[in-house]
Amino acid sequence: LLLLLGSPLFAFCYVSRHAYMQQRWDAESKLAVQASDEERKKIVADAERTEPLTRLLNKRALDDDVNAIPPTDRVCIINIDLTALGFLNDALGHTGADKAIEFFAREIRATTDRWHEGGSLPGKQSSVYRQGGDEFAAVCYPQTDGDLERLVRGLADITFITSGTEDKHVGVECHSWLR
Repeated sequence: LLLLLGSPLFAFCYVSRHAYMQQRWDAESKLAVQASDEERKKIVADAERTEPLTRLLNKRALDDDVNAIPPTDRVCIINIDLTALGFLNDALGHTGADKAIEFFAREIRATTDRWHEGGSLPGKQSSVYRQGGDEFAAVCYPQTDGDLERLVRGLADITFITSGTEDKHVGVECHSWLR
């Protein structure tokens, strides 16, 4: 290892990476300075509604969006709880648990997006949120009860496993409320 650290290749890689990071920082700083006041306001507003680890909408966005739903809309709010997160945190540490959260967030988003194409009321947008920790939510607008059932089953199937002779869902609980 000491031989590698003292080698010209290591020095070149370090200097190249440092130069790359400096160029990237300079470019990002230039973009930030060039952004208009409106663009900066949009960037701040988006950051206030976005959870940084998963890039999903956050609890604040969920509260705002639910409060903005007209009372006449057929809407479903699905709460999703990753029940195995404590175990993952103990087994893999915080970094491993964060990777698991990122994985589940991608799967929840992908499942909801696939469902939205065929099961949502026209003109309505389904959204996925991370409320914090191991809790997620989806707001959707199902056309029928069967469409809703298909989405809840798809979300639960993210962690569906077959173990021996029994099938079971491990690590995800879904509860829905339909209005």
